[in-house]
Amino acid sequence: MVEASPWHKKPQTLACPLFIAQEKDGSSIGHPFKITSPISSKYLPFGPTEFYVVDDTTTCTKPLAWRLTTDNATGQIYVAAGTTESLGPSPFSITLPFSDVQPNEYEIFHCDNVICKLAGIFENGLLGMNTDFNLKFTFRFRKALTQTSQIM
Repeated sequence: MVEASPWHKKPQTLACPLFIAQEKDGSSIGHPFKITSPISSKYLPFGPTEFYVVDDTTTCTKPLAWRLTTDNATGQIYVAAGTTESLGPSPFSITLPFSDVQPNEYEIFHCDNVICKLAGIFENGLLGMNTDFNLKFTFRFRKALTQTSQIM
């Protein structure tokens, strides 16, 4: 079986939503945060409100959970670990992804299907974008307000 080359897919199917939430209870009350990269601009910045640029038509059914951690030297938050365990039926389900939750931890859900599996890379502890094949991936980031937050 030959796997389809990613550059043969329609552009509108290359992006998948990511979802950011405080890990403790799935809410984002307080604790504004920002993620920046000390390496290069290909890593995606976050802000304390909302981040919107994505194609809404893609359905993601097997999210990845990414744990973020704070760099004590800079105060910046970076991806520290991830799991391929499915956390629910959609990217918008939060079901105790980590048993050892620490204050100010967040999770990012990233779909793990044929369309999306190349869209996010894990490099040097940071969440980045795959720039292979000159593909331009765009994502929607949104701070979760409740456990059932939806992309609007």
